[in-house]
Amino acid sequence: MIKASKESLKKEIGFRLKKVREKLDLSHQEMAYYFGTARTNYTKKETGENFPNLSALNVLGSHFDVSLDWLICNKGPMFYKAKDKEARVDGIGMEVVKEDVKELVEYMERIPLLRYEMLTHFQRFKAENKDLVEDVLKEETSESAGQ
Repeated sequence: MIKASKESLKKEIGFRLKKVREKLDLSHQEMAYYFGTARTNYTKKETGENFPNLSALNVLGSHFDVSLDWLICNKGPMFYKAKDKEARVDGIGMEVVKEDVKELVEYMERIPLLRYEMLTHFQRFKAENKDLVEDVLKEETSESAGQ
């Protein structure tokens, strides 16, 4: 198991907290207001001197829709709304994805350079992610055998 040191984790979270503030176009003072703390205390969180407390994490997740997975572990999108968009692709949005795939295939048929670029990218992806591809194929094979 890889274990990050407490100090490096505080700095990483502080760096991501700064990215959130900049993305929201807020000042240190404004963020401190939302956190219910002094500007200097907020700045210590951003510089990695202190961890954001539970109240601050709640504000980030509830008020600003910041993904705490992203803030703490650097996994997924910065904001929950982006996660919601990804979830829609798995459900209702599949029709849109199917239309996009259909459009891509039509363009690939008409534009040889696009077809070449897409196939090159696809082959590179398969080679670089061989284990992932094999796992997905095994999973699909076992699911279809069980039905």
